[in-house]
Amino acid sequence: MDDWRTRARRILNNIFLILAVCGVATYFSGEENHMNGIILVGISMCFKIVELGIRFLG
Repeated sequence: MDDWRTRARRILNNIFLILAVCGVATYFSGEENHMNGIILVGISMCFKIVELGIRFLG
């Protein structure tokens, strides 16, 4: 059975992947959407940094 760290890392990593794909798709969908795409990728990186912290502290 997985402990809470593994489950949390898996959930955070899935959120990161979904937001990153949406951010890249938004970035390339048109000229006026570049900033929105960058913001989405930045938010996804925050989730990845939290996941990385759990990995190193766990």
